[in-house]
Amino acid sequence: MARPNFMESGDGFMNETTAPVHINTPTEKKLWLWTGFLGVLLLAAVVIFGPYVLFIALTSYVVALIIEWAFAKSRGMKIDRAWMITPMIITLMLPPIIPLWIAGVATGFGVFFGKAIFGGHGRTVFNPALVGVLFVLISFPSQLNTQWFEPKDHGPLMPSTENIGHPDFDVENDAVSSPALLRIPGNYTTGDFLLGRTAGAVGETFMIGIITLGIGLMLLKVFDWRVPLALLGTMVVLTLIMNLVGTGYPSPVTSLLVGSATFAAFFVAPDPVTSPIKSWGKVVYGIGAGILIFLIRYEAAAVDGVVFGLIIMNAITPLIDSWFNASSAETKTSDETKEAT
Repeated sequence: MARPNFMESGDGFMNETTAPVHINTPTEKKLWLWTGFLGVLLLAAVVIFGPYVLFIALTSYVVALIIEWAFAKSRGMKIDRAWMITPMIITLMLPPIIPLWIAGVATGFGVFFGKAIFGGHGRTVFNPALVGVLFVLISFPSQLNTQWFEPKDHGPLMPSTENIGHPDFDVENDAVSSPALLRIPGNYTTGDFLLGRTAGAVGETFMIGIITLGIGLMLLKVFDWRVPLALLGTMVVLTLIMNLVGTGYPSPVTSLLVGSATFAAFFVAPDPVTSPIKSWGKVVYGIGAGILIFLIRYEAAAVDGVVFGLIIMNAITPLIDSWFNASSAETKTSDETKEAT
């Protein structure tokens, strides 16, 4: 069953189309809230990792704007209202000392192949930011898997255009490997995790901000609470089981405080365009994402597992929608039959 789809037209209204993709686009107010909350995390990252983060964001935004403008111009339309979200999420999911050209490649690939060629916001099958990050993860594994800066080791000396190359900041020796951090969190305190004094991607370390802002998005009904709760709850249960078995897994709480699972659960996974419509569909989607992220993070060679897990769940979202739509139709038919008799 095709899912109804809408796309913003040049006059600013939402017109129905017949593309066989899923759709549940957020309102303009929700888009601004989403972008604003992501912006808070970006500012926190500047404080934690230094001004170089702003250059990563600027590169992503310039590349995204050029592609968005070119496609909008070729179709005689306005740039859609959601264009700012993809480069922001890509920035927040990249290492804080990543070369700027890789940030540009990630954004260009994500916006072009993950969004523009499908027709823009509201017509995407995969989250465009995930598409871009996945491409550079596969294409440039050495940079994406090792360029994780340890902020608390350097005090005020943070990576920036001025001090990258400084003798006191050696990328080769000061960067840490993300797989090691995910599997063996090291000598970090709870305060380190909450305040962002750990190695990680630009937007994934400031946990107290991620959790607070994520809950705020749910309370403001920007996203449905079922997806993040199901995803994080599944990871907690699985980690608890494996931890009790004595297999050397980190504690359930620690497993949520490292890596990008918590950030993605609140700011990426609930994307209404690429997640199911039905309430129980969202629960299934979140549980599936949690299982995949857990398995890939701890049992596979890929780093973290968030990008791969969510991309796979994006792909089966139409199937989940069809499943629950069919169940709803059967229930409705059964009720109507009972009423008739």
